[in-house]
Amino acid sequence: MTSDPVEDYSGLNSTNAELSQPAVRLPAGLSPQRVEDATWAAFGREVVVASERGLTPVVLDAVTAAIWRSLSLGVTISELAEDLQAAVGGSIAERYEHVSWAISSLALHGMVDLPGIDIRPTPRRLYPPLNPLDCLGQTLGLRGATLVQVAPEVGAVFRVGSNDIRALDFLYDSGLELSPLDSRPLPLWFLRVSKSATGRRRAQLLLDGMGNRLYLSWAVDEAIDALQRTVKGFMMVPHLLTVEGPVLATSKGALLIHPSLREVVLDALRPLLRSSNFLIPSVVNQLDDEQLVIPGPGDGRLPILGAMIPSVKSDTSRVRQLLHLATRWDERHVSGIVTLASRLRTFEVPHEILLEDLRQTLTMLISTGDV
Repeated sequence: MTSDPVEDYSGLNSTNAELSQPAVRLPAGLSPQRVEDATWAAFGREVVVASERGLTPVVLDAVTAAIWRSLSLGVTISELAEDLQAAVGGSIAERYEHVSWAISSLALHGMVDLPGIDIRPTPRRLYPPLNPLDCLGQTLGLRGATLVQVAPEVGAVFRVGSNDIRALDFLYDSGLELSPLDSRPLPLWFLRVSKSATGRRRAQLLLDGMGNRLYLSWAVDEAIDALQRTVKGFMMVPHLLTVEGPVLATSKGALLIHPSLREVVLDALRPLLRSSNFLIPSVVNQLDDEQLVIPGPGDGRLPILGAMIPSVKSDTSRVRQLLHLATRWDERHVSGIVTLASRLRTFEVPHEILLEDLRQTLTMLISTGDV
């Protein structure tokens, strides 16, 4: 979405450009409903809306935000079109088209339910079945691995696994309730330990249930420590904002890494990590004002320098990218990240950056801490 102010709402090319999808002409008597977990926060004249049922947050201009707010009142599509015509003018046909476009697009982003209409959004997170023999299972290293299902007293059930049983010792000693594996789609943290018969050092990888790399270390003990801290961070009582993903430790503090950049950042860091680990040893951490809280043992804190994100074209796009750092898109996290965005510095990475150029940039950031 662009953030350029648009005063003429007679067409569909407004702030909501990235919301646009092939329009569905909706029945006049249909009463769309917000999904239960959809949450929103004001951002200037615009509104940021997010739901775990959708792949990305969206930013709505003032007119589409008014449509969004009206959905809690049980109004129909025709009533929304009439209200829009009364507010901004134009023909009722144009306003009906605008409302149909906005509502069907919000439904496709997982923000709105349309009774009787089959629109299937792509959810933010996918939890595929775990099969040691399929491609994902081989990527993770599930064959011969141990998986444990954890049911904490507070928070969601999740799974932890490794192909090195030593990595899970802390769970057996923790007193946590460990239950048999079932078929539910659940989060997974998996430590893939690699060993060499000749004694050569190999990269140890902390992965999620989709096989995405979250943390890399050349030392097994460091990787096990990162797994332990990540699990503790995931179970921490969420009174603070919780962020997920690799975090770069620089000379002046912590730099958060956007999820879409984690693979290329880890590739660029790989040779540098042989001599010293510049990654925070946890991929689930909390934000306390402008400090990063690293889960224990020995809970630590670092100043937050900012976040590394893909290149953006506007302030609204910047906010949407920063929201991808949050572990959840609930009211506390959406409003908290939107507020934090006004003072959090960002380092933008071009989409076509060369690996060696990124490595040089990361080296500079680590040594100087200047974002």
